[in-house]
Amino acid sequence: MKDLSKKNEIISPYLNQLLSLQPVGDGVAPIWDPNGEFIYFQHFIKNKKTISSINLNDGKIKKISDYKSGLAFLSSSMMTCSPDGQWLSYLNNAKNFVDRKSSNRNEIWLQPTFSLKKPIQLTNTNSNINAYNWSKDNENIVFSTNLFGSYDIFKVGIIDHKIIRLTSGENYEVFPIISDDCEKIYFVQLDETWTKHTIMVMNFDGSDIKPLVTDDNFFDYHYGRSFGFPIISKSTNSIIFPSN
Repeated sequence: MKDLSKKNEIISPYLNQLLSLQPVGDGVAPIWDPNGEFIYFQHFIKNKKTISSINLNDGKIKKISDYKSGLAFLSSSMMTCSPDGQWLSYLNNAKNFVDRKSSNRNEIWLQPTFSLKKPIQLTNTNSNINAYNWSKDNENIVFSTNLFGSYDIFKVGIIDHKIIRLTSGENYEVFPIISDDCEKIYFVQLDETWTKHTIMVMNFDGSDIKPLVTDDNFFDYHYGRSFGFPIISKSTNSIIFPSN
């Protein structure tokens, strides 16, 4: 068992500073660096959202970036860290404060974890991205958005920012997740009543889409947010999901 007493002694002097920070209140919990050396979290400074880190080796708190938050109604920033720890990603709408017509839009943004460089807007879909997930090789992000009316699944390259549409059904297709081997994408399909959920699977290029399991009578307000991401076992032969 790991002895955490030394790290506790290091972090304790910084607790008052940490507890004095104003939380953002959008439901996003602090997140771990993949190597377990840092914790990243969001808070407010002078009406701006700020992303900071706490180093578990020395307890020091460091500001990484700040930005003006403009999330669409009932949205969450869904901040997470890339598998290699090089990027923080989150949802935001920079146009929310200058263009009221764009107030129901979210895009994916990237923030380098080890520099004070400005965040990079990864997508420019002019739509409401409501969920996304990194590939384990750090090369792509899959996401769901309503670019063409109902929600579909897309993927975007981290290097070239190229966006490819993967689904085009009439139902709501949301909350995609990529298998560890980057060969499959799992996602949730909702019917028009928001009560029937079908967990689907397809190849990484969007081919061979097929259903795996269906759950009925689960009313899910806001396009799958209550149901969330399907949780796939590493062997990909088991799935965990909520049900009534």
